Amino acid sequence: MATMTPRQWRTAIKLTLEEAAAAVGISGKNPARTWQRWEVGERAPPATVVARVEKLSDSRVKASDWPSIVDGRRRAA
Repeated sequence: MATMTPRQWRTAIKLTLEEAAAAVGISGKNPARTWQRWEVGERAPPATVVARVEKLSDSRVKASDWPSIVDGRRRAA
């Protein structure tokens, strides 16, 4: 099974940023913007979110597929 980026996964299953954020339990002032920051690599998502997305995507999105994470470690800003 091929892996994909979080954005590829989200758009493949036709989720908006808001829906993707809700699916993994993101809350706060602007969950969609939080998801977007993770998706484009501005910030690294918490390990709990990475694990939830991996489970929801049937392992098509792994930690190394997030733009801000390399080799299981957060990329330097």
